[in-house]
Amino acid sequence: EIFDSRYFRCQKETMRRGFSGRAKEAKAMSDVRVIYCDLPPRIHGLTVGCEEDGQMYYTIVLNSCLSFEMNRCTYFHEAAHIINGDFTHIYSVDELEELRHSA
Repeated sequence: EIFDSRYFRCQKETMRRGFSGRAKEAKAMSDVRVIYCDLPPRIHGLTVGCEEDGQMYYTIVLNSCLSFEMNRCTYFHEAAHIINGDFTHIYSVDELEELRHSA
């Protein structure tokens, strides 16, 4: 299934809020680049973090096969992982997604 309605419902609030006017979020997102790649339909996107000279840099990878709205949702979902500092903790992907979706 290309469209995962559970994922979309979970992301609606994040998508509505955006990050404009919030200093913490704006600073966290200042060293982020976004690229599009052909990914399997079930993979909406992912984020890769890299530390260089004590500074973290992130790349959000969005699925070029998905719609603008789904990529927008995915972008905010991945950005929330960056803003929440999820790359500084050791979690399995399943634990992390469960933690973020239960909030």
